[in-house]
Formats: sequence, structure tokens, C-alpha cells
Amino acid sequence: MMRAPIVGPVMAMARPARPVVEAELVRIAAAALPADLSASRRAEMIAQRVAVAVVEHVDQRGDAHLSNLLMALANDPIARLAIDPLVATGAMLASFREAAMNARDWRYPSPAERDAENALAINQLAAKLAARYRRHL
Repeated sequence: MMRAPIVGPVMAMARPARPVVEAELVRIAAAALPADLSASRRAEMIAQRVAVAVVEHVDQRGDAHLSNLLMALANDPIARLAIDPLVATGAMLASFREAAMNARDWRYPSPAERDAENALAINQLAAKLAARYRRHL
């Protein structure tokens, strides 16, 4: 027996669109880079800087943290990409760190392990961001 066709609007289950501000900030950051670089290379350079900035932002305390927030308000596109809650780069870092904590059974890391995890998180985050930023350029 055949089912009756769906009548009425169908709700799509697509992935939500990335925020418009992300594309604007990536383009502003790319404009400051040499024009002779490919879009992929510019995306990689921006992503690397954003990944380092988000780790620094999450790990900072006190005055340094406030100065970075003020720098972001002064329209530094890298800082804004790192800390803007709409872009949610910090949430990506949190998921990488949570996976690392699960991998070591929530044991407190040694300084060497923490440095290695930060380097790995920066590399993974930069690769993921570069693929995303490439679509904006």
C-alpha cells in the first residue's frame, strides 16, 4: 500500500548557516595579507593565527585577557574571530580539549602533556578553520 504524499511545508534538516560576521572578518583579515598568495594559503595563515589567538584567549587571566578583549573591540579581525561568541571558535577548542581529557581518563596533565595537547589542538583547530575560511575567500 502506498502512503499518501506529504501535504504542506516540509521542514529541512540542514546545517545552520555560518554567521555572516565570520565571512566579513575573514575577508578583512585576508585583505591585510599579500595579494599574490592563493586563497588556500591565505586561509591557512588566518586559521593558524586564529587558532593560536583562541588558545591564548582561553588560557589567559586578568589584565592580558582584558587587553585582548579591548583589541577585539578595536576591530582586529583575528582577535574577533578568536573570541566572537557567534563564530564560536572557543567552543571548537573546548571540544578538542574535552576529547583529550577523555583520552587520558580525566587525569590532570603534566606540563609536557599540556604543551603537547595545546600544540595538537592548535594544529587540528587550524586545519578545520582553514577549510572553513577557504570557502569565504
